[in-house]
Amino acid sequence: MDLAVKFEDFGSSEQFTVLEMDKYDLIRGMPWLEKHDPWIDWRGKAIGASRPAVSDRALVSHVPTSVRNWAARKGH
Repeated sequence: MDLAVKFEDFGSSEQFTVLEMDKYDLIRGMPWLEKHDPWIDWRGKAIGASRPAVSDRALVSHVPTSVRNWAARKGH
């Protein structure tokens, strides 16, 4: 059965086989996952069309990334 799938900014028409199953709302196989490459939060049991934005509270490192910068910071 062809059904329209829409969530977030994702929209597609997909083919589904409808089954009576108590424990699952939807099962997507590897071909679908490879085709659409969704973001998956396995622990939170969530799926998204794109990766979430980096938080404003993200850790920013001020450690020098080159030897030259390291020497300049130490006053050499």
